[in-house]
Amino acid sequence: MFEQVTSRFDEQDIVVKAAAVSDYTPVDVLEHKMKKQDGDLSVSFKRTKDILKYLGEHKTSQYLIGFAAETEDIENYAQQKLRKKNADVIISNNVGDMSIGFSSDDNELTMHFKNNEKVNIKKGKKVVLAAQILDELETRWQ
Repeated sequence: MFEQVTSRFDEQDIVVKAAAVSDYTPVDVLEHKMKKQDGDLSVSFKRTKDILKYLGEHKTSQYLIGFAAETEDIENYAQQKLRKKNADVIISNNVGDMSIGFSSDDNELTMHFKNNEKVNIKKGKKVVLAAQILDELETRWQ
């Protein structure tokens, strides 16, 4: 995904990084099924390339939007991500709340802007929240 995104980045005005790419991948990938053996098994992982961070480091005039799926200290982590990734907006949500997020049609979000403004988007259907996000971004980007 890194190559696909970065190869098109320069042509974009707005980039929304909503895909949840794995932060880590296995060091060794086997071509065939591993047979069961006696004893424990350990798997080593390596960091994947941080696409949002790369885009933030290389943006010129692009408006960069990222997401923060968190379970605790959501406000603090979203603000840190906003700065570390050099994003213009980070949209956070609480994935520890089972009534919203991954396993639900509903969500509740907070949009954190680079200028320290915040917009809370109340719990609702994800499709409705998506439209609210786009409406808010449109008013700020113009």
